[in-house]
Amino acid sequence: MAPRTTAQTQPETTPSAAPAGATSFANCTELHGQYPHGVGLPGAVDHVASGKSGVTTFVQDAALYNANSGLDRDGDSVACEKK
Repeated sequence: MAPRTTAQTQPETTPSAAPAGATSFANCTELHGQYPHGVGLPGAVDHVASGKSGVTTFVQDAALYNANSGLDRDGDSVACEKK
């Protein structure tokens, strides 16, 4: 008979842990090395000052954004946006 799996034997995860397959970067400089215009949730819109156009060339990937959401300073669901 196979041993039972209990919650105690499952690995613990934390909300700050990167999802499997998504890279978590320490800061925007590191993220820009791989994603020059930033990363965001699918359908996200870059918030900008009045009269300016937002970044539209960021990579849209939910897992990648979630792994780096702490780098989203303005809370617009686009992290490290840069033209």
